[in-house]
Amino acid sequence: MMLACSGLRVLDFTRGMHGNLVSTILADYGAEVVKIEPPSGDPYRGRPAWGFWNRGKGSRVLDLKSEAGRATARELVATADVLIENFRPGVMTRLGLGYEDARELNPALVYGSITGFGARGPWAHLKGYEGIVSALTGRMLEFSSLLPERGGPVFAAVPSASYGALHAALQGILAALHVRRQTNRGTHVETSLLQGTTAYDMLRWFALQAAGADPLAADRLGSWGAIQHQIPRPNYLTAVTRDGVWLQFANTLPHLFMAQMNALGLTDLYSEPRFADLPALKDARDSEDVWEAVLERVRQRTWAEWKPIFDAERDIAIEPLFEAPDAFDHPQVRHNEHIIEIDGVEQVGPIVRQTETPAAPDRGAPSLGSANGIDAGSWTAVQPGEPGPAPAAPLEGTLVVDFSTFYATPFGSALLADLGARVIKVEPPEGEVSRYTAGRMLFYKTTGGKESIGVNLKTAEGQQIIHRLLARADVVMHNFRPGVAERLGIGYEQARDLNPRVVYHYGASYGDSGPYSYKPAMHPIAGALGGGAIQQMPPSELHADDAELPMDELKRKAWRLMNANEGNPDVNAALGLGSSLLLGLRVAEELGVGQYQLTTMIASNLYANADGAVRGPDVPRRQQPDADLLGQGPLYRLYRTADDAWVFLAAPFEPEWRALCAELGREEWLADPRFASADAREQHGEALAAALAEAFLGRGADEWERDLAARDVACVRADAANVAEFAGNEANRELGFTVDVSHPTFGEYWRHGPIVTLDSAPATIGPACEPGEHTRPILEELGYAPAEIDGFKEAGIVGWPDEGGEDAAALAAEERQREKLAAARPRG
Repeated sequence: MMLACSGLRVLDFTRGMHGNLVSTILADYGAEVVKIEPPSGDPYRGRPAWGFWNRGKGSRVLDLKSEAGRATARELVATADVLIENFRPGVMTRLGLGYEDARELNPALVYGSITGFGARGPWAHLKGYEGIVSALTGRMLEFSSLLPERGGPVFAAVPSASYGALHAALQGILAALHVRRQTNRGTHVETSLLQGTTAYDMLRWFALQAAGADPLAADRLGSWGAIQHQIPRPNYLTAVTRDGVWLQFANTLPHLFMAQMNALGLTDLYSEPRFADLPALKDARDSEDVWEAVLERVRQRTWAEWKPIFDAERDIAIEPLFEAPDAFDHPQVRHNEHIIEIDGVEQVGPIVRQTETPAAPDRGAPSLGSANGIDAGSWTAVQPGEPGPAPAAPLEGTLVVDFSTFYATPFGSALLADLGARVIKVEPPEGEVSRYTAGRMLFYKTTGGKESIGVNLKTAEGQQIIHRLLARADVVMHNFRPGVAERLGIGYEQARDLNPRVVYHYGASYGDSGPYSYKPAMHPIAGALGGGAIQQMPPSELHADDAELPMDELKRKAWRLMNANEGNPDVNAALGLGSSLLLGLRVAEELGVGQYQLTTMIASNLYANADGAVRGPDVPRRQQPDADLLGQGPLYRLYRTADDAWVFLAAPFEPEWRALCAELGREEWLADPRFASADAREQHGEALAAALAEAFLGRGADEWERDLAARDVACVRADAANVAEFAGNEANRELGFTVDVSHPTFGEYWRHGPIVTLDSAPATIGPACEPGEHTRPILEELGYAPAEIDGFKEAGIVGWPDEGGEDAAALAAEERQREKLAAARPRG
């Protein structure tokens, strides 16, 4: 069977999770991938998830330090469709395998580069370890509230920068292959782990610009010496059952929160005037009272007693907090067949389910040198045609019609807008509900670069309007719960009848069928199930008797766990969805086949935990951070410095260890039997960490960063700026990682730049849009006369901003939410 990437020949020169998984996904969908390894093998081969990261590939051993090895590599480059590398800038060029060298050998080659911090700029020299990127960009400061008693940054356990970069690279490569069909020429695709992190901030950048400060950081902590907690919103809570099972609630909307309170038997709270507008509360004391009521009620029963009660409420969002492999046994994960088994090891399967071209990977990772028989004669040389004109943007001419709401799914299509796709957001005339949550800041990112048409799909006329749009679409997408799209006239069968080649994508929370498919899920639910929250907590923090804690201690622990389940799950889902849309477009383009596609938030978040999402009899669990959440071992962790600041050290391999010892003046450690080998250093990790902690107190943070950089050892200050402050750094603007945009209503502001760039076609970075901002011009484009359009507006079938603009729409939407809440509120 032909798949999305069948016929593609891929050379993978990368090391580590982010590069490896790019080519793994290409292999899952039919590409022939050859992994280029040194004679000693990929240094990451010993990692528990290496087999998952490299399934379906061959291995070719080449010594790139020898002329013979480089010559063979050049022969392979001349015959490949795609090359992927993640060395630091300049390394491939020094080997004679840089982009310009490769282009001379093979003008049709798509050449993908993943660096740590970009090809130029103040951080380009740094090694691109996940921890170094997280420390420098302020991500580790995001978790300070987990251990306020020790103070300072906290190790970030989920490899978000790597996951962002891998999907940025994958999306760039697929977009470049699309461009190649038009130009008959390849291109240089560039991204970085730093650009991968820019996808993850959901609102702090905008909050910083709107308020002139970072309101989410304000009042979170007092002095670092005191254990404190902030009062959470009533709809995002963690609570523990009588038998010690921690649960994540995420019931954002009024009707979901009502279902939660009904299941808990707490609807009597609504009878008190101060709780009449739950979950919207303005008084912190009222919020704390609700929080305590939920904590107290949940700990009265075991998980086995609560589960059937929660399962009976179809509108409640709740999950236990899992470690990644344990979630493999979740009934919905099994129903969706998200887990596959290869060579006796369970692992996460393909990122998207496609009905017409389904991926079914069944080959494990290669043994070293398993593809040594491949040579230039095995792959025929690429024969590019005459060069064609380059498009104005990579996805120019692609129309995406997006019905999705909230964050994960709509941000996925916003990534395609950045690549030049025309994305039309279809929403109610007053705007979809997420525009008016989180201080009205979420939509800045989810509607970036899009157009908006306001249409009432609950009317026959509104559905007829949208059917005209569907007939022209390349992609149609939504994230409603099963059955809703069909009732609104935009289901797959309806869309396919109008447009047989359409790529129809369902960005589900749980799935399109199965035991949990009817359940809602906001981002903490996917984070709980994906394993990220548990990984982020101190290993000794959760106990079977937590339910017996005094209320103040229970609140502190619940607050920490809620903060451990941070905001990355929505973005994890969005990144996987964006890549999946491009895989679907490639099938439509190459094979002329439209189809139904499914991604789920739960699978994407298992994938984001790909360093631990494997299970087998001889497969160890991924390494947990230490009890103080400083890192993963003495050579990959945070250290306090002489000026009471913090640095993050990343020196996991032997050459770095030797250079570190030289800078410390402790060459005798090289002969110390406790530290003489990697295994010995792991066995005596506590002793080595203590010795290093003492050594790092000898200089200030900036000194360590400078001195170790001179030895080519990665070490950066980890507390210089939070995420928003770092993003506002002028260097990011100069590098294009942040971009200034302007909108008539929203004014001028800066947002993230493209997460990937193609040298053959620039990205298109646009501002957010108002609800219905483009309704009239889109209707005119669809053939409606001005009088018809005015009639639609008068009848409430369509909408666009009137006098008062977004504020008037917001008031109308908020009033409708109050009406829904009043209708759902218990009577009597």
